[in-house]
Amino acid sequence: MALAVQVLVGDRFGRVIAEVDPLIGPLPWRLNNIARASLTFSRQDAKLDPDALQVGNRVLVRFSDDVGLPDWGGVMDFPRTWTGDTFETSVYGIEYLLQFRSTDRTRAFNSTPVGNIFYRILNEAEQQQPLGLTFGRIWTGGSPHYPRYHFKPLWWIIKDSLLKMENCDVRFVPELSDGRITFRAELWESLGSDLSGQWALKEGKNVVSAKLTEQGPIVNDYAAIGAGTTWGDERAVSIAYDADSDRLYGLRQDSKVFSGVTQATTLDRHAMSAVESNSRPHVRLALQVANVSPASFARYDLGDTLRCVLPSFHFSGYDEDVRVISREYNPQTGICYLVVEEPTDVTAVYRGPGGEEFTE
Repeated sequence: MALAVQVLVGDRFGRVIAEVDPLIGPLPWRLNNIARASLTFSRQDAKLDPDALQVGNRVLVRFSDDVGLPDWGGVMDFPRTWTGDTFETSVYGIEYLLQFRSTDRTRAFNSTPVGNIFYRILNEAEQQQPLGLTFGRIWTGGSPHYPRYHFKPLWWIIKDSLLKMENCDVRFVPELSDGRITFRAELWESLGSDLSGQWALKEGKNVVSAKLTEQGPIVNDYAAIGAGTTWGDERAVSIAYDADSDRLYGLRQDSKVFSGVTQATTLDRHAMSAVESNSRPHVRLALQVANVSPASFARYDLGDTLRCVLPSFHFSGYDEDVRVISREYNPQTGICYLVVEEPTDVTAVYRGPGGEEFTE
């Protein structure tokens, strides 16, 4: 019978050099975030080899069909812990290394979609010194943007610039090809599919336990303010507004100065993204789920939308569509820990300088 989990180790160029059998800590998948796991070895393990466990080595965890989870991969790094009996190493998603790769003094883009920026910065990093990246689906829609980056870490550019300008999603998919572990970089307008008509998370069936949290703050009138030395007309401002949220919760305003932004289209996207994300309460659920119907692990992935039915929750039961933004698998128990939230569905408008309103 095949092992339920296989762990392969590659050197820092991805070439597979060992297959190991450690105790695997919970394995997380995070939407638009860096995942961290741990591998623990017995001090008596014959494969406790410094070459195989070198910081910077790549890791690929593969699951059998009956588990039904996608491959998990990353890079070994600190912290590492020794005890009298064990050795534990940390493993992070490949995005972790993008924190330590930066642009030059000035990397400017002119009228460029976020997908093209995403591809160019990663391809330039790969050419400078390989990270083992390949390229898959890259969304090149949206508005043109004009950012300028000065010694900025690539992960900051992706997470705090590109994903906020267009409210899109990124993922890095681990793969094994010709004996080498690589990571396929993808940028999606919105990752995942709407599976709510097919698969569900149901209390008493595949939902073992649940915690539902409603949280703010609410912002329904947001000003994105561009670069400038004064507060005159030369400083561009874009204001996004959600009237429905205003009627429900009252006017709630916020603003931010984007010191490196001068183009109105980029400010428009920052304002729209802020209102889309914050004009309603954030309804988030933490679920423990089993690998059984009405939705086994293989039926959904990060970004997918499922129906969630919790009859004993909220005032009169909870039955809504939710999007998967995090999953964590515990190989010791066979349980997945999910974080899901209600999808954003807001039609915001822009307010012009004279107070007139218009849609995007």
